[in-house]
Amino acid sequence: MPRALVAVLILGASLPAGPAISQENRLPIVAIFDVEDKGAGLSGDVLERLSDYLASKLAATGAWAMVPQDQLRSKLLTQKKGSYKKCYDQACQIELGRELAAERALATKIIKLGERCTVSCTLYDLRKAASSSGATASGACDEDGLVASIDRVVADLSGSPVPKAQGRATAGDHPESGRFKVKLEVISKPAGAWILLDHRRMGRTPQSVGVRPGSRHLLEITKEGYQARKKTIKLEDDSRLEFELMDLASWHRALSMETELFGLRLVGGISPQKLGTGGAILSVLSLKWRYFKLTCLEGGGGFGGSGGLIFGMIGARPSFPLYFGEWLEHQLEIGMGMGYGGMTIYPDPEDASGFALWPTIGYLYKPAGSSSSLGVMQRLFYRLTFQVLIVPDKFNQQVLDGGDAVIFLFGLEMGLTSLPY
Repeated sequence: MPRALVAVLILGASLPAGPAISQENRLPIVAIFDVEDKGAGLSGDVLERLSDYLASKLAATGAWAMVPQDQLRSKLLTQKKGSYKKCYDQACQIELGRELAAERALATKIIKLGERCTVSCTLYDLRKAASSSGATASGACDEDGLVASIDRVVADLSGSPVPKAQGRATAGDHPESGRFKVKLEVISKPAGAWILLDHRRMGRTPQSVGVRPGSRHLLEITKEGYQARKKTIKLEDDSRLEFELMDLASWHRALSMETELFGLRLVGGISPQKLGTGGAILSVLSLKWRYFKLTCLEGGGGFGGSGGLIFGMIGARPSFPLYFGEWLEHQLEIGMGMGYGGMTIYPDPEDASGFALWPTIGYLYKPAGSSSSLGVMQRLFYRLTFQVLIVPDKFNQQVLDGGDAVIFLFGLEMGLTSLPY
């Protein structure tokens, strides 16, 4: 072999092959799967945000290279044939991680035990199909507490110090006495109802949540098949609230047997001769038996001034309520009042009086749960009504002679209900 060629070969062998990346310096690629809820009652939106927060915190440590979350979810969506389903079991995560050319897979669970939640992370080596490391941290079950637990887990996995809270306080720290939030324990019967604080899901009952003291908050308790409960709260110290929820069948029964103690109806009326009047009608003790209702006493009257109508009536009114909506919140009532009534044009002494009828149509809206409290404000009801006051034996003569034996009355009624009958 020529000496020049030998020299070239020796020189080439001594030079680096190119800018290859050292295997020792290359970051391992990790696929971070969505957080799994094990009894904490977190919404899908909260779990997704916690998953994204975990991924961003791990990326910030510089210890791993991450498979983008969007790429991971897109791959999972494709695998599940257009139906996005979570990948929580170990076999699914290992298979999907390998398809994405990842070397590690991180599985995270939030496990609720008692009043506290544990964030548990397990790191799998996809080449060996076995776990390589893990970390756990326990704390409060609200979002602030879970974020603090994730921070500690990330610090354990990466070997970095736990970051100091940056304006984020854990439940229980008030700025002036070491407690920024007070603890509110929420209990419901039956258990398992969603707790919403200012329209944000905080978990299921029984649950303790952190609440900023001194501020007003809207607390809602919801459970499918049961009435929703709402309460405005303003706390200064740790508190406990209990809610008893009424199921659909019980609510139907209670609403259809409810007694109206009284109702005061303000009315405005007009006759076929276009004469006007105004007045009030009082209803006392309306008893309800599902689709039948009896108003034991109803009476009132009105005065339209000089040249206007005067009317009055007193009697009883049977009616038939109809209910619409899942919670029977819409009620249409059709009834026929009967008793003594009359009307005249003031100051004309001629009048039409005697046995009277007043067919009535009313509409009432009653939100579900409005009768679950004994408070007066929760037992008020409002009803729109339309009535026709008729004196039958005077009707033909009076109307044909230009007089009045009929008045059309439009009214708004407000009243108070009692306990279910």
